[in-house]
Amino acid sequence: MTKQARLLVLTQILLLAGAAQIARRFSEPGENLPMTDNSFDNIVSTFTLCSIANVEQALKEVYRVLKPGGGFHFLEYGLSREPKVQVWQNRLTPLQKIIGDGCHFNRNIRQLVETQFQNVELEEFYLENEPKISGYLYKGVGYKAI
Repeated sequence: MTKQARLLVLTQILLLAGAAQIARRFSEPGENLPMTDNSFDNIVSTFTLCSIANVEQALKEVYRVLKPGGGFHFLEYGLSREPKVQVWQNRLTPLQKIIGDGCHFNRNIRQLVETQFQNVELEEFYLENEPKISGYLYKGVGYKAI
């Protein structure tokens, strides 16, 4: 398991369970979280879903520990909608996994999040001044059913 995958939230977890609680960071595998069900109001993930070996299981765990109505806020890069860019993302992902700590250029973040969360608000765009191969971003929120 990569170093990034061991950091839950995958870069950081933000707890907004009330004004008295503060943000905390956990160093736990994303695929097997030690927290109890329905523990968090919100979870934030930034540039981490690309590197988790079993990303589907990690998203199931995020869903499990969210309270009903809670939000999974994310900013991730992944698979472009442009077929010509996708070709290069697929070609370069094996190399990127080696030099980028397990990171995949070709993960379809929209599909992954929408598989787990019923209500998803999502924007997709290219990061300015970044190659299209590595600069396609997904920004959004997936909400746990109430």
